[in-house]
Amino acid sequence: PMMGPMPPGPPMGGPLPTPPPGAPPAGSQDVLFSEFLPSMSGIKVGFAFPFPPSITCYSVLLTPQKFGTGFTCFWHAPGVLQVEFGPGATLVPGDLLTYFLNPGQVTVSVVGPMMPPSPELRINGPPSIIACDESVVLRAEGGVIAGQLPTFAWSLGSSTGSAAQVSALQSALTAAGSSGQITLAASLFVDGLSYQIALTASYAVDLDVPDAVFTHTMTAALSADLVVWIEGPSPRPAPLERATPLDARVRLCNLAAGTTLQYAWEMRNPQDAVVWTLAGSATRFAEAPGVSEEGEYTVTVTAWPSTGDRDTDSVQASLVLQVSGAAGNFAVFVRGGSRTVVLNGLTT
Repeated sequence: PMMGPMPPGPPMGGPLPTPPPGAPPAGSQDVLFSEFLPSMSGIKVGFAFPFPPSITCYSVLLTPQKFGTGFTCFWHAPGVLQVEFGPGATLVPGDLLTYFLNPGQVTVSVVGPMMPPSPELRINGPPSIIACDESVVLRAEGGVIAGQLPTFAWSLGSSTGSAAQVSALQSALTAAGSSGQITLAASLFVDGLSYQIALTASYAVDLDVPDAVFTHTMTAALSADLVVWIEGPSPRPAPLERATPLDARVRLCNLAAGTTLQYAWEMRNPQDAVVWTLAGSATRFAEAPGVSEEGEYTVTVTAWPSTGDRDTDSVQASLVLQVSGAAGNFAVFVRGGSRTVVLNGLTT
């Protein structure tokens, strides 16, 4: 699709549908619905009449300023327009949107979903503090609703240590402010203790999305030399045809000169059967041909030094992928339909 936003103005590509003789000017009756998608990643607008393929959806949108940077739109059906928000969108339920019809224009409010979506977010970062770590970085991935990032608040959910042992860490988490990324000094952790780091995501009141708390468990293993973890995008369910790259991250202390790391990836389907493996030096994994049904797929990576033994010198990390949509026939279509482009007076 073309990238937006387009400036308000007359329609592109041809005339809008002409109403029958004697029909009243455009009014709210011409908009059957104007509502957020269930995921709140965009809106869908239904009109009382179809639009010809020559009309671009951008020419109908007169108030795109709240759709975010680089938003896109397409005709979901001849009379149904869909907008996918870009970053920085500010639209909330109840806001007014204006559409260009023929004749005139109509302004209606956008309705929120019957049930707001639950925030989906992953905290990327190592599961352990090891011998040579000076600090660790934790980063929130995802959490976007209606094109808007939440406000974050870090805290200590629980720990196996005493109040005195965790007070400095708690203070550092509280001082992190609303950023989705935090750097924690290794000196804040006590060897042998386990910590549950909590991240609260809060959204604009008008979105009517409840606060959500996400956690990341870490241990202090200051005698360990190797740790591996998997970093991935937001855990929002991904369709089968969309690859979800996962990256193996490794911290290794005292690596001997010339030593490399070996990796072994494995994916198990919802029935816990191995459906795909990958061995060698690959540090990235994407959904593989073994993904054939919806559900939870568990991806595990094993890492070990090339000079060591996999059975005795390796570490593992796992991550669960939520896959939506069972395999089926493909449907191919061109979003936006046919268009006429005029360049230097020549029609192509």
